[in-house]
Parts: sequence; structure tokens; C-alpha cells
Amino acid sequence: MFYDKLFSSLDFTLPRAATGRRGFPQKAMVCAFIVMKCEGFTQITDLADYLDNNRLIAHYCGFNIMELLLGGCTAEGFIAPIPVGTQLLSCTVTGGTVSVDMSSEYDQLIGIDRTIADYCITLSLMQLDGIYAVRLTVAGELPADRTSEVYTSEEVLLTSPDDVVRTVKVQLYFPDGGGTLVGEERRLTVYEGETVAQAVVKALTERPLDSYADLYPLLPEGFTALNASTEEGICYLNLPGSVAALLPEDAEAQNRMIQGLVDSLCSLEDVTQVQLMLDGEYQLMLGSVPISRPILPTGGVQPTAE
Repeated sequence: MFYDKLFSSLDFTLPRAATGRRGFPQKAMVCAFIVMKCEGFTQITDLADYLDNNRLIAHYCGFNIMELLLGGCTAEGFIAPIPVGTQLLSCTVTGGTVSVDMSSEYDQLIGIDRTIADYCITLSLMQLDGIYAVRLTVAGELPADRTSEVYTSEEVLLTSPDDVVRTVKVQLYFPDGGGTLVGEERRLTVYEGETVAQAVVKALTERPLDSYADLYPLLPEGFTALNASTEEGICYLNLPGSVAALLPEDAEAQNRMIQGLVDSLCSLEDVTQVQLMLDGEYQLMLGSVPISRPILPTGGVQPTAE
């Protein structure tokens, strides 16, 4: 998403207003005016209508898309599903997944009340364009009784998964601050015309879901896969030759990047090793990493660079 990448690259160190009532966050207002200029609006009312109809962009600006759910229900005959006093600790968007972290008050809900509240949040957020899954945590922790990490539309609606999008379970490996690969269990959405391997590559260029972990994207922005196929357990991943220019200079960092990619792909059910290709051709090396033969997974344990 253009605005997500744009706003995350800007420094919003702004002075606090000494007087005046509390309004919208200053960052949100600055981002909103950037959107106004990018979209060519000349009237504030046009900007307001645009953000009201594009809530995901409003979220990237810094306007809280959870405010209406947390603010209670004013309509007659309805009750609020979320306990009074519950606070939103964080709300981030990675790919098609929203990660929502609530305060401990949310744990007051048990049984069917908890399920109803979870579903209300999920269905509300999934009305936003481009959102296909919701991850709910309390103080950074997933509920012990949850059988899957995220809610998807096919889980909360009585519809066939074929009518929505395909989802796959995968273990993605991201480097921490010290350079160690750490696995993060994820359920990815696979779009029409996209292979599972391409979805994995795309997810590895984005931020990890766990906002509390000291983890970073494994692959640089612009790293893509042309196509992929799997035969007899080997995933043949065809990369554009231009990815060589995106590799880090350090040989150990290159090895960590490729191994993290291989380990992530090998967490898929039908993949046991990965053969990398460049522009459809077998190559001896990718940077300093040998790729002439299929690469085996290490489960996040990084071999030393040769």
C-alpha cells in the first residue's frame, strides 16, 4: 500500500500544542493533508468523504478504525460487545491482516460472549478493502483456547472458502535485532493468479505481525518472485535477475536472507527443499550463496557462510 510505505518512512516529530482542546492526533492531520494533495482534492469536505469511504487509508493516516467499536453502541435495541474500559493497545496492518491488541479488560469475556465480541471486531474490520484476516490478542498474548492464530472470513461467515480467498498456514522466518532467524506462525491469503510461494515471498518483505517482537522484514522492498511450481517436494522458485542488486553486501547477511526464504517455503505442507532460479535459468550463485542445487531447510538454524 502506497500510503502505508510513505507514512512509515516519514519523521513525525512534531511539537505539542500548548493550548486548545484535544482533537485528532497531529500525525493523523499531517498525513490527511498529504493524502489531500496526492489525490488532488481542493476541499476539506472532499478529503473527509474520501477517508470515510477508504477506512484503511484513514488507518494509515493515524485515525483509529477501532474507535466506534470501543466507544459503545448508541443505537436503541443494541448492546456493545466489548467491555467498558477496554483500551486498544495497538492496531497494525500487514498485508491483508489486521493485528489488534486489546487491554486486559477484554479478558473479562468468556465463552459465547468472547466469541461474539471477536466476531464483531473481525466482521467490522473485514469491511475494509484489502483486509482478509484479523489477529486478536490481549496484552500481546493469544487466547490459550484459540485453535488458529487469525480469524478469516470463511471462519466467521457461513460461506464456502472458494467464494472468498485461499488461505495457507506457514512458518515465516524473520531476523531479530541480533540477526537470528525467528519463526512466526502465520496464515497467508493467496490471491487469484498468485502462487503460494509468491505469497510467502511477498509476506517476507513486510513487517512481522508481532509488534512486540524485535523482528524485521527478511527480504528488502522490491524483492519478488516471477513464478513458482512444486514437483516431488522441490519448490522451483523463479526470481528476476534484478534481485541480485537487492542483496546485502555482507556474505553472512546474504546467507541468512536466502536461508530464511528457504526455511519459510519448506514450512509449507508439500515442500521439502527449494531450487532457486534466476529469469528461468539455473545459476551457480546468487551473490555469495550457491544455488546450483536444491537448498535444504535448517529450521531457523543458520549455517555459516562459506
